[in-house]
Amino acid sequence: MNAIVSSGIWQLIPSSVVTSVLLSRNLDFVIIDFEHGGFDISTLIQSVFAAKSINKRIYARVSSPSSDLIPQILDANVDGILFAHIHQFTDAQQASDSISFPPIGNRSFTPFSYAFAYNHPSRLAPKTSLGLLIESSHGVSELPGIIEHITVDFVYFGAYDLSAEFGLPGDIFSSQVLSSLETVANICADKRINLWALATKPHEIDILKSYGVGVIIYGVDTGLIADATSFSELR
Repeated sequence: MNAIVSSGIWQLIPSSVVTSVLLSRNLDFVIIDFEHGGFDISTLIQSVFAAKSINKRIYARVSSPSSDLIPQILDANVDGILFAHIHQFTDAQQASDSISFPPIGNRSFTPFSYAFAYNHPSRLAPKTSLGLLIESSHGVSELPGIIEHITVDFVYFGAYDLSAEFGLPGDIFSSQVLSSLETVANICADKRINLWALATKPHEIDILKSYGVGVIIYGVDTGLIADATSFSELR
């Protein structure tokens, strides 16, 4: 069975206090969700400070490789960006270009940001990890060509969108979804790329590990709070 490299959680609630609470125990990082959560750049920066103060990692998910938020997210000094809706090579190339400085990419530069300690232009440019969210059958089929030509740090398996595509919304451990997971896991293993995937229950962690997932995303802050406050004994 594959060993877990690290573990994280989705954060939708725009609060540095929530970030601190989530990272106060065994989790290694949070993923700040700009696609479905309530974050803006100001609340992101506060959460970055909270995570970095306890030496934990923080990533941000953006809704597309063309998001206008990318330059500010990079300047906030996140450890990586997870790009959603990667369906073909051009999507991945645009994502890669957006986090890389010229001449490799087209990331804009200012030394007056947290990423450069507020005016240290000679400081070594911080490494921002590139993550691709593969969440469609077409994305799965395109993945080998993408990682053959683009340096990708991690791949996130988008089980929920795939379950919806298969007509089984929410059934993220259906046979169809697991078949896609197996394909993606084999592709990532061949290139030694970390594979991330979501578990919402303890037994699901073992399922993901058996498919070669090394980084477990254990739930979403809003969902965990909702579950924890569903006091059935009071009904």
